[in-house]
Amino acid sequence: MADGNYTKLLTFINETLSLAINKSKNLHFDKKYPQHLYAICVYGRLLEMSIEFISLVSKKHFASSPILIRAINEIFVDFRNNLADPDYHKYMLACHEQNRRILLNYVLRYKDNPMFQLFYENIEQVKSEKKAIKTKLKELEKDGFKPLSVSQRFIKAGFKDEYNSIYQQLTSDVHNALVVVEEQCIEHIEGDYIVSWFPEYDVEDYWTYLDMLAKFLTEATINIHEFLENKDTEIIELGTKIEALRKSLSWS
Repeated sequence: MADGNYTKLLTFINETLSLAINKSKNLHFDKKYPQHLYAICVYGRLLEMSIEFISLVSKKHFASSPILIRAINEIFVDFRNNLADPDYHKYMLACHEQNRRILLNYVLRYKDNPMFQLFYENIEQVKSEKKAIKTKLKELEKDGFKPLSVSQRFIKAGFKDEYNSIYQQLTSDVHNALVVVEEQCIEHIEGDYIVSWFPEYDVEDYWTYLDMLAKFLTEATINIHEFLENKDTEIIELGTKIEALRKSLSWS
């Protein structure tokens, strides 16, 4: 039954991706508005990551699927936030500058790290950049834009429950938690065990990721066309199609 869910969802996602990419040529945005720019860019990221996810999952290669779907979760959250807040890109910029400042702080603190050799050769430039970043962050903060944590981004997008549940579960795979290592590499047999690489994954454990991707992809595609005022019957009908699909799935 789960295999049936897997096949239905895989077919739907492939068809939706094909439609989304084909219809994207009809999307027109105003370069003068950063919200338009970053909304279309983040949507493009979602399409690219979805294609890479599906290229693996369609071959039943599931080892990296939790890592990829976690990243897609974050992309979708940023997409929603960009559509809802015309200044959201400034939060993204603040986060980027904060990460740069953290890196340069490490460079100046750990002066014997061989990975920072190129930085050490231009140490005065490092100091100058750090000062410029500090100024930039102060300007952004003055305008009300501080770096958002991952949880804050999810909450802003209305995804608090998702952050506190599925996202946390997916984080175990990203950080190579012990339970993930054991589940993927240890096979228990009659009171004993063997170490097994490249196991045959059960689609029953992973088809829900496809359901999540189908939801993200459909909603984002409908929303970007609405946002850029491109009325397209085939895009609008995606909402009805995914509702019918999800009703046909076996959730037991």
